[in-house]
Amino acid sequence: MLFWHEGLAKRGANEIGTCVYKFLEELSHKQPDKDIILYSDNCCGQQKNKFVFGMYYYAVNTLPIKSITHKFLIRGHTQNKADSVHSVIEKNIKRAKKAGPIYSPVEYISLIRNAKKSGDKFIVKEMNFDLFFDLKLLADEVNLNLNKDIERNNVKLSEMKAIKFTKR
Repeated sequence: MLFWHEGLAKRGANEIGTCVYKFLEELSHKQPDKDIILYSDNCCGQQKNKFVFGMYYYAVNTLPIKSITHKFLIRGHTQNKADSVHSVIEKNIKRAKKAGPIYSPVEYISLIRNAKKSGDKFIVKEMNFDLFFDLKLLADEVNLNLNKDIERNNVKLSEMKAIKFTKR
């Protein structure tokens, strides 16, 4: 898990895209030349946009990755492992708040790490402002055309169910 407080950054495309890129970078070095499939909800502001897609294009062409496919779950029908992880963390934070106030982001990191009652603790990596990428600048440099598919049909990002990037 990557953690930062709202004084450092928001939760938009740059931040979420940076976290996904860091995950792809780590995964591609541990297991090079794989086809990677990601699943998420349909949040256009965070992961279904030209900035994150530009990052996928960049990642597949600069990292040892064969392809990246991102599948978007149907709205209102999404429940995945991340939902249960978030639930465990929320319960632990709620329990801690009953005991008294939480004064600093460092306390949240500890609560997240120790939220699981059994098994390995969650791994939490702290992000700093200088670790986030400017995906908007990258998207301009990559200059992806997301308005047409390979058959020259018009495309609406809001209706997209999956997108795949392969090496050139």
